[in-house]
Amino acid sequence: MCGKATPVMPVIPQDRRNEKYITMKKSKTENFVIQTTKNRMKIKSLFFVIMVLLSVTQLQAQNTSEPVEGELTFKSSQHFYVKYPSTEDIQIGDTLFLQSAGKLVPALVVASKSSVSCVCDPIGDITAKVKDKIYFVPTLKKKNRVKETITGRETKNVITEVQPDTLAEAKPAEQKKKASHALISGKIAAASYSDFTNTEADNSQRMKYTLSLNADKFPSDKFSAETYITFRHKQGEWSEVKKDLNSALKIYSLSVQYKMTDHLNLSVGRKINPLISNMGAVDGLQFQSEMKKFKVGLLAGTRPDYQDYSFNKNLMQFGAYVAHEMKTENGYVRNSLAVAEQRNNGNIDRRFIYYQHQNQLLKKLYLFGSFEMDLYRKTDQGAENKLSLTGIYLLTTYKPFKKLSLTASYDARKQVIYYESYKSFVDQLIDRETRQGYRFRINYRPWKRVTLGANAGYRFQKNDPSASKNLYSFVNIRNFTALDVSTTLSATYIESSYFTGNFYGIRLSKDLFKGKVQAGVSYQNINYFYRSSEETLLQDMVELNFNWRIYKKLSFSANYEFLGQGKDQFNRFYVQLRQRF
Repeated sequence: MCGKATPVMPVIPQDRRNEKYITMKKSKTENFVIQTTKNRMKIKSLFFVIMVLLSVTQLQAQNTSEPVEGELTFKSSQHFYVKYPSTEDIQIGDTLFLQSAGKLVPALVVASKSSVSCVCDPIGDITAKVKDKIYFVPTLKKKNRVKETITGRETKNVITEVQPDTLAEAKPAEQKKKASHALISGKIAAASYSDFTNTEADNSQRMKYTLSLNADKFPSDKFSAETYITFRHKQGEWSEVKKDLNSALKIYSLSVQYKMTDHLNLSVGRKINPLISNMGAVDGLQFQSEMKKFKVGLLAGTRPDYQDYSFNKNLMQFGAYVAHEMKTENGYVRNSLAVAEQRNNGNIDRRFIYYQHQNQLLKKLYLFGSFEMDLYRKTDQGAENKLSLTGIYLLTTYKPFKKLSLTASYDARKQVIYYESYKSFVDQLIDRETRQGYRFRINYRPWKRVTLGANAGYRFQKNDPSASKNLYSFVNIRNFTALDVSTTLSATYIESSYFTGNFYGIRLSKDLFKGKVQAGVSYQNINYFYRSSEETLLQDMVELNFNWRIYKKLSFSANYEFLGQGKDQFNRFYVQLRQRF
């Protein structure tokens, strides 16, 4: 039977609404998964950042270790000498600190160094004394932080785990390029010295300009240079400078060093060799070869003129030296031996042997010694080669425990020539009468803020009718009041063949504005008696000093000194502006 066919409905797996619903559900599910993944990534990233911050914070907390304690062993009008167990982590240009009011205050800048000592420039007019503690705050180098000891176990440094692409993992070429950058440090300064009095003596004003420069790896890795030059003139006497430039210009150091190889060095110019320092500066060539623990050198040129420190072609000198250096658990041991000949206008002036030794073989004992022996001399019968001891210096320091230091020395060197000296009359008098002979020193710190000390000296020379004796003692109390003022009381007694003297003094000093300003005042009562004239002189000396670190390496200092002797008054005023770089 043919009828109308029944339409067949197509088979639809799902209706479109259901499909849309499933699709939407699936899309939301995928979005949820994606969103969850993103959240997990954010959480992981946040956790990673937190760990990095914690690691960096930990590293910053460990970036500096405990301050290393050093000791001021000597100071001159220009430099301070600080001794450390080792200067391996100290770099030229680093800042050294004094402790004041329980805080470390910037005091010195390292100008040059050896393995155990630093030659430093003061930051302004600091009040540090010999035997004062000078601190260096070391920064842990990355190469030394690869491993850290924690409860007896070694663990890898955090930097190598979470920051593999930082500077710690810089490419060798980049490290080499960075290391080749020139290292330049130094200072320029302008100073004025004014003297005025109510006596018949003339008032005067002197100006002094100073340039000190150390350039390492300049203009390339193989070169380095150093210089220390001053120019000084007196107001109203410029014509004297024009007549004789050397009376105003003093070149104490001016040299260039060329590193021929890793073991060969050549120095040209005026330079003091630290291995034969007591020989003074050499104008000319110095060649040095290093072979493991030995150093061998040659020198040829001239020596500075002894009157004005200028270049003098007639004062020829040449020689050779050998040095040995060895490191022990307690410190370094050094020995150096030199043979030199000095001439004057072509004639032999001096032929001598110079020997220098220093060691710290025992942990609490330090030894230093140097002596000179002449090999040649002229007599009425003519020249003869005969060995004779012409100079000797010995020093030993013993620290049985931390609070006590004992020092003994013997000095039989020739008189020292000061081409520059701004010491007061009293300082010059003490220096002249106490430098040579036997000296003994003791420093004791019974409490944290109290230091006691005493120096004693004895000298007897054939041309003196009687022996010279001297005794100096002091007590220093640091920040003992609510005002954090440090006080030093001192007393000195000197007895020589022609006079006796007593000096009593007190000094107050204080740091202001977080160490940016240092101020001090001192008073000395001077009483000395000349035996030849049976005259007693009484003097009062007052000194005021002020130092202001204006900005980072720029500083200003001022010093005023008053000396009264009855109606006579002597005044000295000193100001200086210094810029370091």
